[in-house]
Amino acid sequence: MKIKTLSAIIAGLNALQVTGIAQAQNDNRSLLLEEVVVTAQKREQNVLDVPIAITVVGSDQLADQRVYGLADLARTSPALEMVQAFGGPGGGGQVRGVGTNSFTRSAEGAVGIVVDGVPQGNVPNNAIFDLERVEVLKGPQGTLFGLTASAGVINMATVAPDTSTVKGYVQADYSPTSGSSEFGQKTVRAAINVPLTEHSALRVAANYDEVEGVQHDAARGEDSLSEETAIRARYLLEASESVTINLIADYSEGDENTANPNFVYVDVEQGTDLYSHLADCGITPSEDNNERCLTFDTYSEYENFGFSAQVDIEFEAGTLTSITGYRKREEGPSSFDIMADPQAHDQIYSTDAVSEGKQISQEIRFSSNSGKTLEYTAGLYYYKYEGESSYEGEQGGFFVGVPSIPPFLPFCNFTDKLAGVCHPVAEKYNTETTNEAYAAFGQATYHINEQLSVLAGLRYTDQELTDYQSANLNHDDGIAPQVGETSETDVSGKIGIQYSLENGTMLFATYTRGYKGPQVVPADMGSPATVIAAEIPKAYEIGAKGIWGERVGYEATVFYNDVTNYQGQSCGVNNVGVLDCSPTSISSVISKGVELNFFGDITEHLSINAGYIYNVAEYPSAYNGFDPYDLRVDAEGSPIGFTDLGGEQIVGVPEHKVVLNANYTVPLNGMDLVIGGDAVYKDDVRLGPSADERFVYEADWNLSARVSLEDQAGRWRVQLFARNITENREPATLFGGPDYVGPGADAANPNGYVTGVSGWTTKTSLRQIGLSTEYRF
Repeated sequence: MKIKTLSAIIAGLNALQVTGIAQAQNDNRSLLLEEVVVTAQKREQNVLDVPIAITVVGSDQLADQRVYGLADLARTSPALEMVQAFGGPGGGGQVRGVGTNSFTRSAEGAVGIVVDGVPQGNVPNNAIFDLERVEVLKGPQGTLFGLTASAGVINMATVAPDTSTVKGYVQADYSPTSGSSEFGQKTVRAAINVPLTEHSALRVAANYDEVEGVQHDAARGEDSLSEETAIRARYLLEASESVTINLIADYSEGDENTANPNFVYVDVEQGTDLYSHLADCGITPSEDNNERCLTFDTYSEYENFGFSAQVDIEFEAGTLTSITGYRKREEGPSSFDIMADPQAHDQIYSTDAVSEGKQISQEIRFSSNSGKTLEYTAGLYYYKYEGESSYEGEQGGFFVGVPSIPPFLPFCNFTDKLAGVCHPVAEKYNTETTNEAYAAFGQATYHINEQLSVLAGLRYTDQELTDYQSANLNHDDGIAPQVGETSETDVSGKIGIQYSLENGTMLFATYTRGYKGPQVVPADMGSPATVIAAEIPKAYEIGAKGIWGERVGYEATVFYNDVTNYQGQSCGVNNVGVLDCSPTSISSVISKGVELNFFGDITEHLSINAGYIYNVAEYPSAYNGFDPYDLRVDAEGSPIGFTDLGGEQIVGVPEHKVVLNANYTVPLNGMDLVIGGDAVYKDDVRLGPSADERFVYEADWNLSARVSLEDQAGRWRVQLFARNITENREPATLFGGPDYVGPGADAANPNGYVTGVSGWTTKTSLRQIGLSTEYRF
């Protein structure tokens, strides 16, 4: 398929409209489609009137697909992928092939997460519960949403308090830890809405989630176990006819007997020491493997809380809005075992790590009234993030070496290791990271007539970054405290045009220049200090939105995004002997493709929300990828050996992806039998930054099914569900190692090599069978 097929696709859709397959006019849209309201442009609009590619997921679909965490959202949109972040706050989402593929303390996500108007930044709350809808906005959205929105935005709206009546619900899910379900899960969710006065109301929602058996420690015969609890309170006060106040507070906490990263081996050559070590522990490396063989204790815990206050004051010309947000996340103490091989000569492990991140944001904007010839939004924005990390107690630290030899001795090189005189490296340090930004923004739409409109927007950003790392607190290794800092000013913006046809179809074309801030990386564990330049996307998009048969909405778009200074990573063994992936800047990455989305009721009883994307997002010619058979590095710490990733798809980006969610309702006597399911298809996807084919997960389907019996009045529901019945084993990532043979250690392979490839098993990788019940009042 070529990008030039855009005009044919849109012309075909419009032809269907004109010839009578769909004769809906602007004034007779179906009720269902009229109710799809979004705030993608920071004002309430029907999704079909917004010149942005959007996937909207309502509360019923979120419940049906068990979207209980951020990673689950990838099942709902063809353009969205979620990337597992470890080693730093980067990562998160990818939209249309663009995301953050380097994980450092100062990294920004490329896909912003916004909840009730508040950007979550680097301290998002992972739990998804009591939501009204999720909007996945595709393409750079920084003009209105600022930092962490250079590829797109996940815009979430929780259920607002209602001053009219007392109401609520209780929902419980259960999956057993044995039998047909490959892991166990217990989830309880509840909410209650209470009017306090004629003009005020309180809504409180809570969530408890327990997951067992996603991974297994074969050495101790112990399943992984995690528990998360979350609560949110929303208060609404209609202080007067023109003043509305929304106050929101949330708190969540969790703990588990594992800690990221949780690598399990999926590919190890038979006859190697590693293969024998795993066999001694009863483990056979394969895509089905979810077992580790731990040497050291692993555990982690966290707390996350936030508060926001939104005040809206209505004037004759529009609405003045102030949104203040504060978030904080505390993690640890946590300990992890990287190698998960008790017989490995070199052990890499961490004990009692602690960290915290906190941020404050303030936005003040004025939005003109809708329906005027000129509609505009203008405002000011302030953001500050502060992060800290360290290790607790005398035993806390990051260790590399042989645990039977006393620690806290100087660094050693590969020659020392071969001579058998290498002692463990005991790293213990404090870090501090800050990211502060000021911005002014505005966007306006001018309606030339009832059919033709033009839009333009600008955002000015002033940003400063600092990243500090102390000297090693355990011993003097000759490395002084390191500080990285940089500042950046940028002007980003958007221009566009939209035209409404007489049959209700809306055509649009936009150009957007986005911005994602730079990264600063102090020297660490033998890796050099680095400043990664700001990433600049330049995105072009044309599309069409409309309605078929007064029942089904559609959206067809073609996009082209040229990203300058794309922030990626390269991997090798640093001069301390640790397999290390460091951030790097790729001069240019182009993502282009076609996306189609459909939503609504095909018939009176059959509803769908479906999408398809064809996305070419390739590394530039001769781009160097990680070589698992050459781990040498030069004096600067840069890899010497490479594989050629030029022309290959970017990590985590399938070229083709299909998502489908459907329900068929059979009316019974006072009840409904609802038969539903969802499906995700992805073709071959590269999950590690190497041209080695072991880092590619082959094309596969992930299918799920459900059967529900529901009260037609909406008071109760009982549902049997089965997720991933096709046993799609796609891991969150694929990683070279962590076990490896260093350069010079094997005369037959003097350049060094990784002895296996490991993956990261998550709930999505396993089959789940369970029962769900819900009662509403």
